[in-house]
Amino acid sequence: MDLGPGIEGLAFPDGRILVSEETYTSAVRNLGRARMTLAHESYHGIRHCRQLRQQLVHRDGRLVLARRGSIPPYRDPEWQANTFAAALLMPADAVRQLFQEYQDREQLIRAITNRMLVSRQAAEIRVQQLGLAN
Repeated sequence: MDLGPGIEGLAFPDGRILVSEETYTSAVRNLGRARMTLAHESYHGIRHCRQLRQQLVHRDGRLVLARRGSIPPYRDPEWQANTFAAALLMPADAVRQLFQEYQDREQLIRAITNRMLVSRQAAEIRVQQLGLAN
């Protein structure tokens, strides 16, 4: 299904998630970005149903999601979903174990990408979050 330009996935207030056909096909092929998208949207479906229902507003005869202004990152649903997806696909202990094997940053990133089936960008962010391999 085409969700619109640049939209890879959506979560609904009833807990359902919907991903674009491209994201679904890429996830079946174990491509990293799509796997992160599925984990990210799944978290929204699991954890943010109530918040989604509360933030839906009528505008011009249609329902839209009302975005909040500035909130602390840990309360931001997008930050939470990204953090969940990273922890699910790249558990901290497993990444630290790889760091013991591959202390060279480039080798570590490559090992995470290949073994955990995530994108290079996701691996780089996770390594930075965990304070490994400056």
